[in-house]
Amino acid sequence: MQNQHPSERQLLPKILLVVALLNGLGWITGYKASGAVALAMLASMVVAPYVILHFTIPKDWKRYVTWKEVTL
Repeated sequence: MQNQHPSERQLLPKILLVVALLNGLGWITGYKASGAVALAMLASMVVAPYVILHFTIPKDWKRYVTWKEVTL
């Protein structure tokens, strides 16, 4: 079973919420981003979680564990 680090459970939903709010705000206001801005936003959405998790999760964290070892 996948064993998520506590920072994964806290950071990733917040990142997704910010992205959803920015998209919702753009939809409400009718803002149309240029191609470069849209590409930069897409790249940051893809790269940011990996960068944040790379610096917050210890290298020895077990990614997969048995059901009995999972901390909720």
